[in-house]
Amino acid sequence: MAQAPTPAHAVEPDTGQTDEFAPFFNVPLTIRVEVGRRSLKVRDLLRLRSESILALPKSAGENVEILVNGTLIGYGEVVEMEGKAGVRITDLYEPD
Repeated sequence: MAQAPTPAHAVEPDTGQTDEFAPFFNVPLTIRVEVGRRSLKVRDLLRLRSESILALPKSAGENVEILVNGTLIGYGEVVEMEGKAGVRITDLYEPD
């Protein structure tokens, strides 16, 4: 894992339109980071034990997906941040 310089929560948003968006600042959002998805049959699920490894379709080091309330907003890389895992945003998703 790469080392992150500062925690994401330390960064203040720069909306440029503070008054217009102020009513929304306290709306809770769910952020999900997906490393990968895998489908299993029940028999394979029942064979899983402690120390089992699930193979994922992504390569190690490949960007993870960042979703807000289930909507893809960007991609990032997993980093170590003060002994914990974090995600450095590498690309923000721009729909065509």
